[in-house]
Amino acid sequence: CSLRRAAFAVAGIGAAVRAWRPPRPWIAGRLPWARPDPGAAAPPLPPRIGQIGADQINSERPRRADMAEVTVVRYTHDGDKFEILVKPDPALEYRLGRRKDIASVLVSDDVYSDSGKGTKPPSELLHKAFGTDDTASAAKAILEGGELSLTTDQRRRMIEEKRRQVVEHIAKTYVDPRTHLPHPPLRIEQAMKEARVSIDPQKSAGDQVKDVVDRLRGVVPLKSENVALDITVPAQFVSQSYGVLKSIGTLKGEAWGQDGSLKAILEIPAAARPRVIDRLGSATKGTATVEVRQ
Repeated sequence: CSLRRAAFAVAGIGAAVRAWRPPRPWIAGRLPWARPDPGAAAPPLPPRIGQIGADQINSERPRRADMAEVTVVRYTHDGDKFEILVKPDPALEYRLGRRKDIASVLVSDDVYSDSGKGTKPPSELLHKAFGTDDTASAAKAILEGGELSLTTDQRRRMIEEKRRQVVEHIAKTYVDPRTHLPHPPLRIEQAMKEARVSIDPQKSAGDQVKDVVDRLRGVVPLKSENVALDITVPAQFVSQSYGVLKSIGTLKGEAWGQDGSLKAILEIPAAARPRVIDRLGSATKGTATVEVRQ
């Protein structure tokens, strides 16, 4: 009898547990014996340890976007380091000579010894390196002579532009010694590829020309030489032509005719002769004469 009563008691407890429903929806799913309520909203999951919430991620985004718009120009003088913060694309345009307004390039006029830490050099170091303690003047010197941190795309664009400037300089300054005529720019570009010439995006084109020419001489003959030209300009075109002559060469002599015409001796790089003829022809409507002085 006692065993029967105990069995009935256990059965009654089991039935009571099965019939029981949690009074609050949030308990559903938390207790192993609790049945979920279909109408209850899913309880929020607690963040895991080390997990960053969405609000934290969103709060970081503006800062990251801002930093994407800033890069560093570094400059070293006698072991002292200086840095400025600039806008990447405007800084690249400034270095390529396409932008003149330095205010649109700088994030600020501040000069740092370590921009990451926000430390600034004392005025004595600025004066020693740049001859002034004016940060705006120092920032300009750093921008023009320092090392600009480039993105991959910027580096590619800068190399292409410097390569074009080097090719243009060689075509205007050097000639083929056999013909005394300049090489076409396309031939110079092909020779640079054959000689595997690399261009430094941080150095000016003028500073790289000599090294490039030394490499190219094994592929194409190059010679830098000047020629003197005897030029005659009719009186009615003298005013337009005189400035052209002074801008493209060195006037070694000039004589004025009684009718107001000009006879001049102009010294130029041999490779520049076609350009001189074109510009004078345009200024004088083809009436000027140009001959190589013997």
